[in-house]
Amino acid sequence: PNSSTPSIPDQVSELFESNPDLLKEPSLPFTPSPSPSDGQTSEVPTKLSKTLEDFKSNFNSRVESVKNNSSFEGISTMQALGMESKRPWVQTGTGLDPQLLNESETLAAQRRMAVVEEFKFAWKGYKEYSWGYDDLKPLGRKGGVWFKLGTTIIDAMSTIVIMQLGEEYQEGLDWLKNNFNIHRSDYQSFFEFHIRIFGGLVSAYNLTNEPTFKELSEIVAKRIPMAFSESLNGMPYSDYSFSAKSGRLYPWRSNQVYLAEVGSFGVEFREYSHMVGDDRLKTISDGIYDKLLEMSENKIAPTDLKPKSMTFSSSLYTFGGRADSFYEYLIKQYVQTRHTEPIWLERFDNYMLDGIDKLIRFHSPTGLFVSGLLARGSYSYEMDELGCFAPGMFILAAHHTDNNELKLKYEVLAKELMYTCYMMWQSTPTKLAPETTIFDTTITSKSKNYLLRPETLESLYYLHYFTRDPIYREWGWDIFEAIKRNCKNDIGYAAFANVDSARDGHLDEMPSYFFSETLKYAYLLFSPVDTLDLNDWVFNTEGHPLKAFTWDTAYAR
Repeated sequence: PNSSTPSIPDQVSELFESNPDLLKEPSLPFTPSPSPSDGQTSEVPTKLSKTLEDFKSNFNSRVESVKNNSSFEGISTMQALGMESKRPWVQTGTGLDPQLLNESETLAAQRRMAVVEEFKFAWKGYKEYSWGYDDLKPLGRKGGVWFKLGTTIIDAMSTIVIMQLGEEYQEGLDWLKNNFNIHRSDYQSFFEFHIRIFGGLVSAYNLTNEPTFKELSEIVAKRIPMAFSESLNGMPYSDYSFSAKSGRLYPWRSNQVYLAEVGSFGVEFREYSHMVGDDRLKTISDGIYDKLLEMSENKIAPTDLKPKSMTFSSSLYTFGGRADSFYEYLIKQYVQTRHTEPIWLERFDNYMLDGIDKLIRFHSPTGLFVSGLLARGSYSYEMDELGCFAPGMFILAAHHTDNNELKLKYEVLAKELMYTCYMMWQSTPTKLAPETTIFDTTITSKSKNYLLRPETLESLYYLHYFTRDPIYREWGWDIFEAIKRNCKNDIGYAAFANVDSARDGHLDEMPSYFFSETLKYAYLLFSPVDTLDLNDWVFNTEGHPLKAFTWDTAYAR
């Protein structure tokens, strides 16, 4: 760092007090958390307190006693969710001992510090070997080129602010002030550009009121409409180049697009439109949703479509990859607008009433509910780690729907799928979840990579936030330790080649979402639940928090 960069004191709150420019009015909506000094190691107890140990042991005993004793065969999933359940992972959050909660908070504070350490370690490696590049190649020890926009810096910024890391904040801000140039961006995924670059900039401004983030988001926003084409019925190109000012579909996909990549603009475009008082981006997003909803007739939608003819082009249905954030953004736009646009809740409920019975089924051999695939009328008990965002989506919906019957079923479903996702991690030798899991007579890996994915940690954060049950923190710590044990090298973190065999080593990638999502959700899981009020903030699908608002209220600066 240059000489003007502030040093890190033991208490990050002191750093921000001594550098008021880092905190524009109004102050950040959370209490600063201390960060370890350089070279300091946080000691996390290897043994739980007796209260926590007894709690975890009792939970595991109850799991074993019911694992194969509950069968929901012969009835629909929605019917099963309405039945009284004695499954311990469904009974979470009830009758919790205050002493247990206090001891969980004490331990969580130490674990939170450990997450900060790993963020600082990975950031240091990125800074030393790939500063200004889009990401770090942790095996090749060099920078990776993607958007040519310093993607990791932008993607990490909201996490840096939430962790209140002053030095890293100033480094990133200085680089963006001096180096961000959208005209360097070549043909790349417009969806990924949108959620990482645009979403990251808007979120950073929401969190800090730093003018630079607003200025850069305005630069991007002025050019975003170019990526949407009338020849595609108002849909965006799959790839877009801001330097060439042209877009393209993917020939290898037969010019088809995925539901998620054309249906996941709502929360960012709404946020920006409210922020600057210009509804052009909101209008683009609303038009796309209207078309997609008309095409699908309020029933669960296939994953692929042809934008030129506006027809669905596959018979594959899933809540996982290709479709995931389309459904996620329906409920989140309802929360984001503080329940003033009930059409989003209505749309979400309609899709879920159709989709839950079709896509989520009880798997008798494992005793688990699975969010699987429906292809050409045939159901597969196959679930990807990407789909493990769904427990968080359902518990969020449970706390915002006004339908009491759905509220109960969404909550039960969230807890059922949360346990399933946890078991996807626990069922491999490395305790890392594969990209895709098959539920056969046992739980087995299909696509065996682990790409530093965040979705299970994301849902654990939501489940703990709404239930306060310490079991979710225990599961999250198991996952965090598995990631650290298997994926950390001497300069950063690397994706894992085969979760079933450590001999296959690593992949040369540390995606920017490792900073924006994986480490952020781990940190928030071990933070006080009032760190972010989920009535006041919604996360985009890249983990960037955006302010909730109503249209009749001016943006609060």
